[in-house]
Amino acid sequence: MKKSRPRSAFTLIELLVVIAIIAILIGLLLPAVQKVREAAARMQCSNNLKQIALGAHNYESANLVLPPGYLGSMPDANHGSGGTGLQAGSHISNLAMILPQLEQDNVFRLLDPNTTNISVVGPFFSGTSSWNAGQARIKTFVCPSDGRAPGVSTFAALYTHDLNSTNGAIGVVAWRWPNTQFNLAKTNYVALMGACGPLASTASIADGPGANLRGYAGIFGNRSKTPLVAITDGTSNTMMYGEVAGGWIAAQTETIDYAWINTGHMMTKFGIAPGANIPTTQVGSGYQFLKSGHTGIVQFGFADGSVRGVRPGATLTRNPTTPGSDWFVLQAMSGMADGEVYNISQLSN
Repeated sequence: MKKSRPRSAFTLIELLVVIAIIAILIGLLLPAVQKVREAAARMQCSNNLKQIALGAHNYESANLVLPPGYLGSMPDANHGSGGTGLQAGSHISNLAMILPQLEQDNVFRLLDPNTTNISVVGPFFSGTSSWNAGQARIKTFVCPSDGRAPGVSTFAALYTHDLNSTNGAIGVVAWRWPNTQFNLAKTNYVALMGACGPLASTASIADGPGANLRGYAGIFGNRSKTPLVAITDGTSNTMMYGEVAGGWIAAQTETIDYAWINTGHMMTKFGIAPGANIPTTQVGSGYQFLKSGHTGIVQFGFADGSVRGVRPGATLTRNPTTPGSDWFVLQAMSGMADGEVYNISQLSN
């Protein structure tokens, strides 16, 4: 009778070789999976911007004007350096105004856009119902590529103003409560006011070679009522909404998120932040557009409903030196009636 042969098995070396091959395959597949996942997230982000732009169009169809940039003080010229007009408005945002067009009518009904009893030392809108509305997570307002944890502090109000018509002063107003989390739902998208709005300086020495910032006024402003026919540069050449990621570092100690309920329109004067998605050292980056997680681009929704990616870079930051540079192209793309014609493909991806 023959003896049965013992069953063959992997040797230790063979087992290690198999494990190494599996690890190599995983290493090869993982970047591809991540790339596909980011492509899907970028597509969803683009769709979000498209839905927001179409929401503004539907608002215009019903009201004959596009939604206001935000419901700030009346008149905006009172926003001098002393901030004397800050208490005169509810500061409900542009995004909040188009909630019904985004099938969020139940959240919109909670808002009180007419209140004017605003406290300077607290959130810049009042009423329990509005506060509760601001905590509602709206999927359309969040980029799926922004996987960051909530910021230490939430902007209860961030809005860049076309300030003080009497002296042409340019300024930025941003209120936050340091190291306080209000649990307001964030947004990765904000409306554009152009370079610095219609009351900006006509010859700013602070921006390049005396740039006429007023000439690059955008679609949205404080209580603006802009009809589509006023966009004389053409809807396909004019930005409406841009992508942001928060991350403003205040004294290097905290990060900031944008709240959709009252984050107002933002200027393009400060350009697009270069470098990392979320700056860790750059103070003031909360005033810049920047990517929320995409590779190499910041996405913008245009007034014709299209969405295009713009690449960040050093020449898109503040203080250009050459007319016709990328910074000027960005301002022309955000202005609605500047009359300047540039090849926007030099910025787009």
